Amino acid sequence: MKNMLTVILTVYNKEKHIKNSIKSLIEQTNQSFNVVIINDASNDNSEAELFSMLNLYSKNVTYYKLDSNYG
Repeated sequence: MKNMLTVILTVYNKEKHIKNSIKSLIEQTNQSFNVVIINDASNDNSEAELFSMLNLYSKNVTYYKLDSNYG
């Protein structure tokens, strides 16, 4: 069994940068990883930008949206 890497991406008001983060994951040559995304109660358009990019990315992604910002 191969060792699996987990990439954790934390998001808080990163609307301008989220596309580049997801694009970087898509472009990795080694795709042996899972992705966990934690939205720390963003109040900008981060979630919409994130979901638009995830439609292009077919990996196993676990998404959590926190109700409050925990920093």
